[in-house]
Amino acid sequence: MVYSTLKRAENPSLETDKLDLCNIIAQIEADLAGKGMNLKSHGVYANLQVRDMGTFAQLNQLYISSFGLRPPARVCVQPLTSQTGKVCMGAYCATEA
Repeated sequence: MVYSTLKRAENPSLETDKLDLCNIIAQIEADLAGKGMNLKSHGVYANLQVRDMGTFAQLNQLYISSFGLRPPARVCVQPLTSQTGKVCMGAYCATEA
């Protein structure tokens, strides 16, 4: 499932991107909680689309803080078009078989 902010920020900035990522992570955590899961224990991969790769270092710090010492593998890209202008994240989680 892919999560994103509801609309493009009027004046996108690093601060709005951070807020967007926090909100997305909270959405994912809420959905996982309903399934008896969480990102720290069950996250295995994530992809992140950002408005500007220049913000990667700061957003990556936020990403790492959400997963603890061993965050799952991730890919971070900036879409070729500026159409989205927002942060999107897809998370893949697994339980033990």
